[in-house]
Amino acid sequence: MSEAHDHPDCPWPPSPQDVALERDIARLRERIRGAARIVIVGGGYIGLEVGSVALSLGIETVIVEAAPRLVARGASRGLSDYFPRHYQGQGARILCATTLSAIEGGAGSGTGARLSTAETVEATL
Repeated sequence: MSEAHDHPDCPWPPSPQDVALERDIARLRERIRGAARIVIVGGGYIGLEVGSVALSLGIETVIVEAAPRLVARGASRGLSDYFPRHYQGQGARILCATTLSAIEGGAGSGTGARLSTAETVEATL
């Protein structure tokens, strides 16, 4: 067993939650594969993780967050300020202080997202 596995921050064997998370990410990759553009509602850690997966697959990504900054409730101002630069550097569009007004085309078969700014962002997912 390597020394890294003896470290309390790197448990071995992996916990059931870690294994489930890996399966969830694999399912997410399969679900969004083939989408041209994805609109993610929520700029918290989970929304950003979904954004990372989408960007890694080359999917145009728009992240919509109601708060004035990403991860506003879960990160310091400095860390929160880092996220937009990071994701925009990968090609994502970040819209803070913006909410979802409606899904164009209906849930499950939507063609876009109508936002509180009156903008409609076309999306395949």
